[in-house]
Amino acid sequence: MDTRITKPVQHILDHYLALFLQKLPETFVGLYIHGSIAFDAYQEGSSDIDFMAVVNKPLGDEEVQAISHIHQELKRKHTIEMDGSYVLKNEVGRNSDHISDCLYVNGGNTMRSKHEMNPVTWWMLKNKGIRVTGPDISSFSIKVEESELTTFILQNMNRYWAGRINTLKKYKRVAVFLPNRFIEKELLWTVPGVLRQFYTLQERAVTSKIKACTYACDHVPERWHPLINEVISLREGRRTGYAKSKKQKIDDLLQFMVNIIAYCNEKYSA
Repeated sequence: MDTRITKPVQHILDHYLALFLQKLPETFVGLYIHGSIAFDAYQEGSSDIDFMAVVNKPLGDEEVQAISHIHQELKRKHTIEMDGSYVLKNEVGRNSDHISDCLYVNGGNTMRSKHEMNPVTWWMLKNKGIRVTGPDISSFSIKVEESELTTFILQNMNRYWAGRINTLKKYKRVAVFLPNRFIEKELLWTVPGVLRQFYTLQERAVTSKIKACTYACDHVPERWHPLINEVISLREGRRTGYAKSKKQKIDDLLQFMVNIIAYCNEKYSA
């Protein structure tokens, strides 16, 4: 067993494989892990199991229903969730525009979605991925060019993350009514999310949320260090005394996003 896989995670993976091979024994090719576990940044109680399941034929309605039952059963029996995708063997390594179909699982629910089929996912699988069972990852044709990776990251920054700025502006107007836990969740989602994009553009590689935060403390202006350290502390279950009003915290987050996105566009858009 790979040392990055903890016993509780291995227990769920064993249960998953038993269910899958029981219900769809002729469909399964291999199971692979990426995300926080692969980066050795898994946090018991908060991290999910990010997986890629490879199958040998398109998934029809019966197969989708069986997979849905598998993940619902896992959700009932375990507190750790499995989030990931099912992809055809001959489409491993392809981005969404070149994949015929894909099944995505999140929170125990299944849906047709190809959004995980992108350069970041393939970079993680190729460079950090863990083989649970099936062919070696090196046997798949996975190629991720640096330019492909950075282009995708810039698009993501300027679509999803820049789009969230307007949402945060709305939160700022009603900040006094928002629970503290809501603000904390926003910090925990947004700061590491933006900094992972920053890290990839700087280093032409992908890293975990927590490592992106610690990296940023050496590469972004000091004015953002208290905000970043607050996120690190929250992830570790500590508090740093970032004693600002809820409105000010959201405003700090807004200014942080605007500045990091502007910096990345200025430096890397060309």
